Amino acid sequence: MFRFPKGLLAEADIARYCIDEYIRFETVVKYQVLDLDFSPEDGSGWMEAEAGLAHFINLRAELSQGDYRLLYLAWLKAMTFAGEAYDEEDEYDDPDILDSSREPPAPSCRKKAKQAK
Repeated sequence: MFRFPKGLLAEADIARYCIDEYIRFETVVKYQVLDLDFSPEDGSGWMEAEAGLAHFINLRAELSQGDYRLLYLAWLKAMTFAGEAYDEEDEYDDPDILDSSREPPAPSCRKKAKQAK
């Protein structure tokens, strides 16, 4: 979960990557909250992250600079989870979630490359 000052991120841009159960974005009072949730419902599968806090700080900084590659990768992961849920249950809450035409644009690396020069 990431928290940003209200108005820092363009809600319309972020909304393209949101999938209710996995990627949520909302404004709460004076903050914007991006919640990426890929934990199993039963709590199994917990593993320690090797990256540490510094890695998440970098991801947050990239998001705040308009680099949405993390969101695109999260969207792809959410689609795999949604596909598995759809396969396991005959009736899925939102079968349109698997419609490939909903795929958001893949962000380019140009913004980050320009900053590196």
